[in-house]
Parts: sequence; C-alpha cells; structure tokens
Amino acid sequence: MTAEVSLGPSPTRRDALALRIRLLVAATMTYNVTEAIVAITAGSLASSTALVGFGLDSVIEVSSAAAVAWQFSARDHGVREARERTALRTSPSLSSRSPSTSALTPSAP
Repeated sequence: MTAEVSLGPSPTRRDALALRIRLLVAATMTYNVTEAIVAITAGSLASSTALVGFGLDSVIEVSSAAAVAWQFSARDHGVREARERTALRTSPSLSSRSPSTSALTPSAP
C-alpha cells in the first residue's frame, strides 16, 4: 500500500484560496477604476500630464487585474494552470506599456 503525497493545498483549500483571490482582484479593480476616473478627470481639468499619466497607469493595472480575474474564474484547477501561463505572458506586455515605467526608462545616448 502506497500513500499519495500532495505537495500543494487540498482541493477544498485551493477553492477557498481561489475565492479569496477573486474577491481581492474585484476590490483592486474597483479601486483602480475609480482612481483612473478621478485622476484622468482631475488631470484634464488641471491640464496636468502627470495626473493623466497616473490615470492611464491605473487603466493598465486594471487590465493586469482582469487577466488574473480571468485566470481564477475557472473552477477546474487544470484550466486555471493553463490560464496562468497565458496570464503570465500577457501581464509583462501590459506593464511594459505603462506610462510610469516608460518615464523612468533612460533613453539611449
């Protein structure tokens, strides 16, 4: 008789963690959408490029959070694993377009 050893959380614990992640992602997306609307509106009214850029960065953060939400919306663990690979390929391309990171990147001499 051989005992099966699991290296990860049990299926019940995994489902509980996935629910917690979905709730945190929903809260993050709600906050970032609000932040984007306020920053872009205030930046437009004040003619502030920095505030508009901050608001656009929040839009990019919402896009990344949407990728995580999509990943954890699947009930089956195998599907979540496959979606994780896609989300990891998508998220870096979103952050590389972020106005805040492009402002910090030194230009070539």
